[in-house]
Amino acid sequence: MHSGGDEQDEDEQDVSVECLGLGLGLRRLRRRGGGLCLGVAEAVDNRYSRRKIGVRVSDGSYTLRSPRVYYDTRADRAVLIDAVFRTYDERLRMPLYMRAEVVRQEAANRFSAERATYANSAFAEPHLSIGTTRMTIEDRPEADGAGGPRRIVEAKGVSLRAGGVPFFWWPWYKGDPEQFPLRSIGFADNNRVGTRFSTSWDPFTLLGLERPRGFDAGVDLDYYTDRGFAFGGSARWNRGNARGDVRGYYIPDDNGTDVLRNGQTIDRDGDSRGFIVARHLWRFRPEWDLQLNGFYSSDEALLPALFRDLGENDEELTTRAYLRRLEGNSSLTLEGKGLTTGFIPNEHLAQSPGYAVDKLPEVDFGSIGTDPFGDLWPGFLMHTWNASASRMRLRFQEIDPADIGINRAAASRR
Repeated sequence: MHSGGDEQDEDEQDVSVECLGLGLGLRRLRRRGGGLCLGVAEAVDNRYSRRKIGVRVSDGSYTLRSPRVYYDTRADRAVLIDAVFRTYDERLRMPLYMRAEVVRQEAANRFSAERATYANSAFAEPHLSIGTTRMTIEDRPEADGAGGPRRIVEAKGVSLRAGGVPFFWWPWYKGDPEQFPLRSIGFADNNRVGTRFSTSWDPFTLLGLERPRGFDAGVDLDYYTDRGFAFGGSARWNRGNARGDVRGYYIPDDNGTDVLRNGQTIDRDGDSRGFIVARHLWRFRPEWDLQLNGFYSSDEALLPALFRDLGENDEELTTRAYLRRLEGNSSLTLEGKGLTTGFIPNEHLAQSPGYAVDKLPEVDFGSIGTDPFGDLWPGFLMHTWNASASRMRLRFQEIDPADIGINRAAASRR
């Protein structure tokens, strides 16, 4: 930016600015200290404002201004005092402003800001803003070298502010700025669950952790007007020869009313309730794999009242270990499973046949399409066989019918 005129005094220096990606290069600067520290021209006159603006940089998509800048040409570093950064976010369709007491260019691909405020308003004190005590922006190359650099933001002392008053605080944030930690916000109001406000969060972004490859997780924070706060979470992984998922939910102080499928209601009196269900498949050898399942629920009415999808559509909810070997046309399996609750969580099993089967354990061996005379007379004789030995136990419901809303004969026929 040129201040205009051939004759300039000490306060109106001729400054040119060169933009290099995230980096800033400043030319025609006065040397100080043998070139190790360069002071940038200050107080360039701006006829549209009564105050002085030292340096302004713009490439059409962003504008950066500061009354005082110091630049080290040898180390390619810069310091901007009381800087204001402005850009336009095409995805959000709104302008974005950052004000910071100090902005440092620590490398060509790394910037940091101290005591910064972010808002979509040009006012010095916007109505709503995000504040940080320190923030770092860095462009990092992808680990596999594919694609361009990935922009990572690391912030400490993050706060949401109304005017100048903070009303929410979080100690740190780290991640891609395109991936905000709040994934979704929901609202529901019906006669089955009541009024519920739900939020889903990304725990890796929220805690400033790198997301492991092949792994994803979510954290739920909900509020029911009659049940109070509730917490949940889920995770999924797929890492080569192992994959699985886990899901859980917890209501610490439930004072709501459960509405079951048959229309019966059950009032809760400060009950602590929750469930967890997990599945894992591990193929540790080409012919061997191990399947693990786990399930627990605090009471028999939780799933029918609030999580009907699990009891209706999911596979059998039980605790199970299943070891299998498949090679050629033969198989060998070893299975142990059993309920950890006194009730049957799957509706199709509870209704018909009305019981679940524990296997403690079961061994099975079989062969399909064996040709004993394949070398002499191929296909002359084929046989398939299977043998198993098991210690089984039938598990029936061990609950009071009133616990699932059956408190009179008519209710049992609904």
